[in-house]
Amino acid sequence: GARAADPGVKLAVIMDLDETVIDNAGFESLQIRSGLAYDQRLWDLWEVHCTNKVAFIPGAKEFIETANTLNVRVAYISNRGEQFREYTKQTLAFLGIPLQDEQQLQLLKDTSDKTARRAVVEGAYHVLLYVGDNLRDFKDAYKTPSLGKRTLPELQQGIEARKNLVDADRQLWGDKFIILPNPAYGEWQKPLGNGKADLDLLEVLVGRVAREDGRADVLVATPRAADHRRRIVVVALGERALAALEVALLDAPLRHAH
Repeated sequence: GARAADPGVKLAVIMDLDETVIDNAGFESLQIRSGLAYDQRLWDLWEVHCTNKVAFIPGAKEFIETANTLNVRVAYISNRGEQFREYTKQTLAFLGIPLQDEQQLQLLKDTSDKTARRAVVEGAYHVLLYVGDNLRDFKDAYKTPSLGKRTLPELQQGIEARKNLVDADRQLWGDKFIILPNPAYGEWQKPLGNGKADLDLLEVLVGRVAREDGRADVLVATPRAADHRRRIVVVALGERALAALEVALLDAPLRHAH
């Protein structure tokens, strides 16, 4: 049965920031309106000059507030640059997210691999949940493998290998790992960039997922439909994450406590 967690155990959840807590739809809109592709320099300008042009991802505010109420530390691990720390703090302040100390915000210094930064939190807290919108927010082993010469078979092989790694951890998804959909950008883009040949990949992969899930609606791929679907799913996952947090608090596996 469920039991109360040991009050002496320090609990935490680890969250990514962009597209997990922070909605940067304004940046995406800027690129679309201007006809611009992604450019790191443009993103840097967004981080510095647009700290008040962001919003919450639906469900994030309630999730963070609930965690704070339950005395669960929310640790933010983001690949925003360390050199822009003060601007990221301004963005969080604009959203009404207080930081208890500098260690609560772990930013990119020398590698996009978040493993070492997660370990810092895991060494001081029992981590109940990991919340992100990119598979690498959970394990760097999920990153896209080498795609060779980017032939269609090599791309399909790389995608399949990554899918198998994720499937091997299926017991963690929706329980320990809470992933939010991000149709705008992410690691999933790396096998793409091949023009019309991308359609062959998407048709094969999305069609297979639809058959496995027994759902035809996932084949709807218009930008407007994808955006609405993302909003609906994010809200639903937000509620699911809150429920998972409450269950984890009541039935925390204390053998892993630090």
